[in-house]
Amino acid sequence: MILVRSSAKSPDEVADTIKTYAEGKKWAYMGANKVKPVQGEVIFVKVCIPEVGVLLWPLGLHLSAILPCGNFGVYKNKGKTEISMLHPRYMQILYPHPNVEKASAIVTPLFIDMLESVAKSTLPASTTNAITNSAEPTKSGLEQPLCTLGSQ
Repeated sequence: MILVRSSAKSPDEVADTIKTYAEGKKWAYMGANKVKPVQGEVIFVKVCIPEVGVLLWPLGLHLSAILPCGNFGVYKNKGKTEISMLHPRYMQILYPHPNVEKASAIVTPLFIDMLESVAKSTLPASTTNAITNSAEPTKSGLEQPLCTLGSQ
């Protein structure tokens, strides 16, 4: 349930492009933070869509942990910039509720469109990855594991 796209841009350029994209859509750009684990530098970027919050806040503010925000990781992998995003459908797995399902359905195409737009570059389409760390999603996508943890 992690989407990964490649980009010819540097990680800093990708993070800046995410900010510009989000602000252009009137979304809340929550910031970018660099960390440097032993594997290399990664930029964590968080973007929120406030309009989706109206579906969730009536259920409790505790749901702010899963929505209405998207989290993106931007890093170099074998010399190429990659952008990763946790697929929004994970939310309805963690908290099954009609409003959460509706919120997930709204943000999914918005965040995927942003991911695709930000990643666009001079790279051929064949270098753009599909879902990683799992098989191709099933029809509902709900049967896939949330993630696989381990050393890389």
